[in-house]
Amino acid sequence: MPLWMSTTVPKFLDEPVREEEPQPHMYMDEIPEKCNDENECRNELYFIHRMEWEATQLRKVYNVTLRELWPEWPLEESYVELDFFQAVSQYDGIWVKKAVRWADYLEKGQVMRFKDLWGSGLGL
Repeated sequence: MPLWMSTTVPKFLDEPVREEEPQPHMYMDEIPEKCNDENECRNELYFIHRMEWEATQLRKVYNVTLRELWPEWPLEESYVELDFFQAVSQYDGIWVKKAVRWADYLEKGQVMRFKDLWGSGLGL
C-alpha cells in the first residue's frame, strides 16, 4: 500500500463524532426493577451512541499514534492522491460526471477534497 493511503482513518473508525460518553441511565426503556439484565432495559440508541463514542476515542488515539510515528502526517498533498484513487475506484455511471468535474477543478488549480464538493454548490 502506498504511504499516502495511510492518511485516512480506517473504515471501522469512520463513525459520527460523539464527544460525551453516553450515560446508561439516560437510555432506559423500562423500570430497571422489571429487567432481568441491565442491558435488557436500555434502548438500541444507547448501543449506537456507545459505538460512536468508542470510535471517537479510538480515532483520537489513532491520530496521536500516527503523528508520533510519522511527524509530517497528515500530508496535504496526500489528500489529492487519495481523492483521485477514490474517484477512480467509483468510476461508474453518475460518478463519471462527478469525477470529471472534480478533475476539472484540480486542473484549474482549485485544490479541494472530492468529498467536500457534494454540498458546495459547485455543480457536483
